[in-house]
Amino acid sequence: MANLSQIIDDLKIERERIDNAIRALTSLDGMSPKVSARRTVSASVRRRIAAAQRARWAKVKGAPERYSAEAPHIRGWHSEDQSGR
Repeated sequence: MANLSQIIDDLKIERERIDNAIRALTSLDGMSPKVSARRTVSASVRRRIAAAQRARWAKVKGAPERYSAEAPHIRGWHSEDQSGR
């Protein structure tokens, strides 16, 4: 078993050498992976963005009253307006 442990250690060292060689070669070629920094947005900014988007949609949809007394009538598939069928 001691021999197996030594082989594993040698392979790990060889793997590290190969990884270093790959890193060196890819940096010369310009193929190194680009890592972009993640930007975090604060909760207040998310709220402002959401409010602005809701305002945009309200403007597009015509913005009926938010809490009206009666619910708007939504025509179903079988409506009286389709009597020509």
